[in-house]
Amino acid sequence: MAAIKKGGQHGLWKAVIQLVGSDGISYGQAGDTITAGTISQGYVAQFPKTAGISAPDRTTIDFTGGDRWVTSYTYGINSLGSFDFSVQDEDADLIAMLTGTAIDSTTNTEWNIYTEDLLATQFPDVSLMLIWRVQSFEDSTFGQTFYVHQIVPRCSIVPKGGEHAYQSPADQTYQVTPKTNKRLINGTTVPTTLLATDNTLVYYKVVSANPLYMFVMKANAASATAVSAYKPVTSTVGTASATKNLVVKVVTGTATPGVADTVTVATGTFAIGTALPVASGNMLHILHETNYEAV
Repeated sequence: MAAIKKGGQHGLWKAVIQLVGSDGISYGQAGDTITAGTISQGYVAQFPKTAGISAPDRTTIDFTGGDRWVTSYTYGINSLGSFDFSVQDEDADLIAMLTGTAIDSTTNTEWNIYTEDLLATQFPDVSLMLIWRVQSFEDSTFGQTFYVHQIVPRCSIVPKGGEHAYQSPADQTYQVTPKTNKRLINGTTVPTTLLATDNTLVYYKVVSANPLYMFVMKANAASATAVSAYKPVTSTVGTASATKNLVVKVVTGTATPGVADTVTVATGTFAIGTALPVASGNMLHILHETNYEAV
């Protein structure tokens, strides 16, 4: 079923957060220091509440003369600013990942001690993929549910805490500050077919029939068995330009899209190495459709 281009958006559902390397590529929770033979899953925020995605006003000037308005001109943005992203649950692992700190469970093994590190001046770069639903308004699929992914390929996300009140739930709020990036989250450069200014992105969107999830593996041989935390929606591998199970190999900054040899839905296993040849040290970035059913 082909993706749609218009519909009614609703229901912020999940968010996927990953650490971003200096090359602008997302590397799951482990970051770009991941060791050969290991897998790094994306962090999934299961209970997002709000995301006030920023779109700043542009400066417009008017030209006048002869006692009337003549024409106008709109400049580029001066600042993008930040927006708030809130979730229902507070998660010490996420806070540690976003701040570059660690959870102390050894000073007292009965406690977990962690910090929002408010005195920090720099935070790790991360990517943020917000997922919500959209009901098709197109004739051939009218009323069917699809999924929109609002992706910030590089940003910082800083914990802001929550507002606590008597007999009321308290959301955990984060400040998201977008940055520019020349790659999609899975390592491919911004497609020239997108016609994006300077082939550079702040946000981009992907619409698909099912939600997307991403994880990463660093190969340690001429083949790799990459296991997702979530079951893919299909075992069909497809082709690099038509698939629900996309694999991107990155070698010294060069990204090669491809597909797995086989995909096993029940175990979330991607067998890679023939259709897309790999070697030890190659990074494999797997972006696949899923209903977020854990394996």
